[in-house]
Amino acid sequence: MVRLACHSDIPHLLALGEAMHGESRYAALSWDARKVHALIAQLIESPDGLVLVADLQDGEPCGGLLACVDEHFATSARVAYDFAVFVTPGRRGSVLGRCLLDTYVEWARSRGADLIQVGITTGVHVEAATRLYESAGFLPVGPLFEHRGATHA
Repeated sequence: MVRLACHSDIPHLLALGEAMHGESRYAALSWDARKVHALIAQLIESPDGLVLVADLQDGEPCGGLLACVDEHFATSARVAYDFAVFVTPGRRGSVLGRCLLDTYVEWARSRGADLIQVGITTGVHVEAATRLYESAGFLPVGPLFEHRGATHA
């Protein structure tokens, strides 16, 4: 059901990513498929990168997770963090999200992560995503703020 991605999965992951982008608070920002393609390829190739695909029985991707593990900027501790967690609307509330998170945690531990993080920055179904993350053992540690005032050039 959840497996490591390979390069041939990138077109499906790009489609999922573009759908996630389109329903998120980032939708007003332009989607750069080439940039996301490069990130996914880099994560697939790196031993400290993770790209997961959630497949249905017919092999149709319906979710994914992008993450990596790296040293914390101020300590030598290894921190795992996600770039994206996404499940298609029709499969939300199923076991797929939890399977993605459980696989991520297992992978992060295998890579020596001292701290494993996941966040909700899209603004999509924040309460439901919070419940999912908490069910997988994650605890909230603080809010995310976005400045909505005038931008400076």
